[in-house]
Amino acid sequence: SHSNTSATVASALASALRSLDKELEVVQEVPNPDEETIDARVMLACVDAEYATTNACLEQFRAQVNNYRSIIPMIMPGYEMEDFSQWWPSSMPEMQQFSLFMDLR
Repeated sequence: SHSNTSATVASALASALRSLDKELEVVQEVPNPDEETIDARVMLACVDAEYATTNACLEQFRAQVNNYRSIIPMIMPGYEMEDFSQWWPSSMPEMQQFSLFMDLR
């Protein structure tokens, strides 16, 4: 569901994380909605223009929030925001509780 630019940034980030910890499991794609959600301790949410409108992304995000996981939001190219005090997508009010970590636009 991510744009080509966001996918490229996510891939580079995954490579960097794997170089730090060879046993780290990195999931770059949102799984099929019919499958189980990912059981992660930390989720890097790469938020682009499509993220907040894709059902599979919303379901995975909410599953992690409901399981009290740590979420690190990263704003990707293509995401538009007018007010940094309300940077989260309107379709994802749960994201308000997490600090904006990085703006890669």
